Amino acid sequence: MTEEGLAAVNVLSKEGIETNGTLIFIFSLGLSAVQPPATHIIPFIGRLEDIGTRASALIEDYRNVIDFSGKDLEISVASI
Repeated sequence: MTEEGLAAVNVLSKEGIETNGTLIFIFSLGLSAVQPPATHIIPFIGRLEDIGTRASALIEDYRNVIDFSGKDLEISVASI
């Protein structure tokens, strides 16, 4: 997610348009999609595993933060 992408998510979410945060490779990028709230967050788990990151732990961390925030944000995955 870029700054421009986050700005677009902010505008679109205020208009009720569903958005997703994708190309997520590190935890902080996923967090940036929580506020403003994207509709979906899509980490590329295959690529994460390729670089030695345990994708399941990252997804669990996202789920915990999302649940704590009270946001209605769905986690999907890509690059399986």
